[in-house]
Amino acid sequence: MSGAQPVVDFMRRSGWQFVARGRPIRFAGTNCYCQMIHRRTGHTGADDVLDAMAARGMNLLRTWAFQDCAERPGDCLLGAPAERLPAGKEPVDYVCEETLVALDRTIAAAAARGIYVVLTLVNNWDDFGGMNRWTLWRFGRGDHDAFFTDPTIRCWYKSLANLLVGRVNTVTGRAYRDEPAILTWQLANEARLARGGADGTAIDAWIAEMAEHIKGIDPNHMVSTGIEGFYGGSHADRNPDGWMGRCGTDFIDNHRHDAIDFATCHVWPQNWGWDPIGRPAAAMQKASRFVLCRIYDAQDALGKPLLLEEFGIPRDNAGRGPGGPTTIRDRFFAEAFLGPGEDSARNDGAFGGSAVWSIFDDATADWDDGNGIFLPQDASTDALLTAHARRMTQGSAPPVA
Repeated sequence: MSGAQPVVDFMRRSGWQFVARGRPIRFAGTNCYCQMIHRRTGHTGADDVLDAMAARGMNLLRTWAFQDCAERPGDCLLGAPAERLPAGKEPVDYVCEETLVALDRTIAAAAARGIYVVLTLVNNWDDFGGMNRWTLWRFGRGDHDAFFTDPTIRCWYKSLANLLVGRVNTVTGRAYRDEPAILTWQLANEARLARGGADGTAIDAWIAEMAEHIKGIDPNHMVSTGIEGFYGGSHADRNPDGWMGRCGTDFIDNHRHDAIDFATCHVWPQNWGWDPIGRPAAAMQKASRFVLCRIYDAQDALGKPLLLEEFGIPRDNAGRGPGGPTTIRDRFFAEAFLGPGEDSARNDGAFGGSAVWSIFDDATADWDDGNGIFLPQDASTDALLTAHARRMTQGSAPPVA
């Protein structure tokens, strides 16, 4: 944290650039979804990750502002029981103040190190609760896609947004709506239809409604989608794989809304069946196309910045924790993910920044999903990410007055 200066400026967008005080700024950082949870449970290491980021010039943290079911005892944000809620009750009636204090501390700790924070409000997946948990609360059973269409659940979600936007941070004394270190409210992590199909109207309507609601109660902050960046409908031919067009989202349509400030995309070659370790050349071609297509469409079709906010590759030996070889990972980072973004940035293009998945410290090694990055143990990856952060943020407007 030595030499770090606190965030004091709200971020805006101007065309396809992020700006602070009228000057462009770009981002480089990481996902660290466990920040709030670890501060709540007293697990060591949350500050170690932020210190490692600050030492390398990273200025972006993407983290969860949700925890809808207890993965471990005592760490819920919305601690409603795993059953249909009684009439007149909603999830925010079961909010845990101690967990909210842990979120306060996360935001304050990031701000003190000059790091902006992406706060994601709900998960598409069942990890940490997710949309199925919300529909369980509503119907007594999971019905994932009803999350987007059921009027009661939509009201519940707005109540959560109201709670967070109006909350006064117990560390800084400011309401969240007045916290400059919050870069964006993010509607969901990787929203998709569970049942599939080409019809993207349900998610698109939900994005428009929720983005407008949050903008209405918080004019200071940007709003983002958190989608993976698949194309649907008439744009589906831009996808490298056909299944992507059946997830109910569309990179262009979902980001055209006035209340959505910038575009997002995620890239997961291993999870999507491209076999980057076994077939690196073919996977590299797909990954590069995926990133470049979205950079171009963010600029030319949307006129908005793009954040590449999740990307990861397993170690060459598919191992977990520090120590395994990362030759293939480093090549993908340099050639498919970070390199194209830097080319765009050098030409004043729409690439606004990146957030790798995911930096861990020694104390959180057991949370590694196989894509974890450990600093400084993963020396070659460390060097890549550090150089990328310095190139991306060099010449950007400093996040201080």
